Amino acid sequence: MIEPAIINEPNHIMVLKAIHELRFKVGKRFLVNLLKGDKTDRIISHKLNKNKYFGCLGGFTDFEINSLLNELEYKKLIEVKKPDRTKFYTVVCLTDDGEKEILNGYVPKKRMQSVIQSVTDEDKKLFSLFGNFLDGLNDFQKKAVIDSSKHILCVAGAGTGKTKVLTKRVEFLSRLKNVQDDKILAITFTRKARKEMIKRLEKILPGNKFYIETFNSFCEKMLKQYSNMIYNKNCKVLDFKNRILLVNHIVKELGYTPESATDLYFSHRRYISEDKKTLYLRFINDLFAVMDHYRNMEKEFSELKNAVSNIDPSDRKVAEFVLNVIEKIIFYKKKLGYRDYTDQLVHAMELFSKFPECIPKFEYVLVDEYQDVNNLQMKLLDYLKPENVFAVGDPRQSIFGWRGSNIQHIMRFSEKYPDCKMLELKINYRSKGDIIKVLNSVILPMRLPEIGCYDNKSDKNVLMLEHANEEAEHLFVAQSILSLEVPREEIFVLGRTNKQLEKMAETFRKFGIDFIKKTVEEPNIEPKESQITLSTIHAIKGLEAEVVYLIGANNFNFPCKVSEHPILDILKTNDSYDKYEEELRVFYVALSRAKSKLVINYYSTLTDFIDNRTSNIIDAEENREEKNNKESGNKLFNVLKKWRLEKARDLNVKAFQILNDRTLIEICQNRPTTTEELYDIHGIGPNKIRRFGEEVLKVVFENCD
Repeated sequence: MIEPAIINEPNHIMVLKAIHELRFKVGKRFLVNLLKGDKTDRIISHKLNKNKYFGCLGGFTDFEINSLLNELEYKKLIEVKKPDRTKFYTVVCLTDDGEKEILNGYVPKKRMQSVIQSVTDEDKKLFSLFGNFLDGLNDFQKKAVIDSSKHILCVAGAGTGKTKVLTKRVEFLSRLKNVQDDKILAITFTRKARKEMIKRLEKILPGNKFYIETFNSFCEKMLKQYSNMIYNKNCKVLDFKNRILLVNHIVKELGYTPESATDLYFSHRRYISEDKKTLYLRFINDLFAVMDHYRNMEKEFSELKNAVSNIDPSDRKVAEFVLNVIEKIIFYKKKLGYRDYTDQLVHAMELFSKFPECIPKFEYVLVDEYQDVNNLQMKLLDYLKPENVFAVGDPRQSIFGWRGSNIQHIMRFSEKYPDCKMLELKINYRSKGDIIKVLNSVILPMRLPEIGCYDNKSDKNVLMLEHANEEAEHLFVAQSILSLEVPREEIFVLGRTNKQLEKMAETFRKFGIDFIKKTVEEPNIEPKESQITLSTIHAIKGLEAEVVYLIGANNFNFPCKVSEHPILDILKTNDSYDKYEEELRVFYVALSRAKSKLVINYYSTLTDFIDNRTSNIIDAEENREEKNNKESGNKLFNVLKKWRLEKARDLNVKAFQILNDRTLIEICQNRPTTTEELYDIHGIGPNKIRRFGEEVLKVVFENCD
């Protein structure tokens, strides 16, 4: 019986305490039995059933407990290791961070406090007063366009039409509320989104004088307008091309080539890659990311020097090299009169601080992609002191914490503006209904409202396919693409890491498939006609395609266990956010790019981000008709499901990884009696026949009338 005092403790704290109270180290399987409350002979013999936390996760499945343990391991609260080098088995141990988590107590994460407003009958009466102005918008969009609250957060899920709403709200403010154009500022995050808004508004209101900007273009305008007040010489922007030229010069000055600098930076992390260009660009990006981190957190450069001096000796050579390069970047920026993208924000705020009369006065500020704002950007918005703020964003798509974005700005919007109103754009116009059901299930841990479907038709739009290995996975994707009658530019192939893309690219070349490759380092490449987009998930955010193939959806890539940012990890610059939760959101972003077809590919062990609930949704959508026709009253089907569940528990895997429902249905239809006949069943290959064939045939034989 669980003690009443611990019933309300968070699950992960109970697990950590259960490990802490053990008198000796145990393996993962033994720990699962202990947490479930299984009274095995070994548990009884050691009297562990008397422990305070014995059975604290009673009622949880093995899969659910293992997923929780995997999360704790990823967050480095526990580690699974050999007791010593001579042993072949592993045990579960608390880390120092795990001990601190217990001692410091659990502080629950902030969730959105305000209630999201629904569309009322009164709202609908109000809509009718606007005539045809709101035509073409759904009720959620209409409410967001015309709401008169001073502070509004509009939670806009993937594909829900946020750009349309932002554009229409600007038109509403200008035409119907008679706000002067130059008193309206709309801030987006990318040049592409800015151009799109400008284009739409120019079509609606030719010759308008709205401020449609990115954070950086807005700051650059201010700095150019008042350059003589903040600079004592001419300054220019250190853009992408000049960053590379500057680092090339510095690396050479320090006695390295781009190749040798790349090798030094990545070698100690055993980062094996053929694509030296991408790695070098990643090295350059990381240099500026370290600099940005310290400025975003308002830390002095001296703190970076202290951090390097305290690093483990095995990493110090790399860290000192990075420090030397950064020192020279700072020196040359000042000498040559360069300002980088973060300097634009910092210098603009210095201008506003010293000369408040230079701060432009806006009545309305609209901010797109609010989930991606960082601390400096938020501080800049605060300088503007707008009377009215309209923020649009989606917490589900906050995936740039490693780059400084702070999801807490959107999650705590109601704390910053207690009088705010929370709205939502609820209907997804991008994806088919089957895809949206999967999206809602995957992101359920965030406890946000579900996205609604515009197209509810179920047409087997989501497939999840297991492959023997990575090579087999890539061969399938290439062959599948060759068989599609979809324009190549409407196909995305997405991977979590650059390394995955490189291997996939090799397969495409063998099959003569033309493609472009998008990475965070080079995100602005657009596909030509007949070119597939091969991209990392971070580089594809905001885009969509008819067909999306996700590769490597296993528990090594999701959550990603390979660091692509060595120095950021060494200096602990990216430890201020929850990496595990962000990895879940990265996975969500990948799936939500698909409009008509989503193909999830994996080998080895499927990611924990697809749990039994989600896999059942995929399986159900894939086999809806067969299930309706065959499952009802089918004795053999039910017995096979029971056998599959027991086998999955024995092997500590998900049930569908034994055999999926479609395979069970075909077994019921064909009633195989020999191993040869099993080969004709969908989803059974040589490996599964070797492992489960005899048992399946026995079940069929014993349960056929």
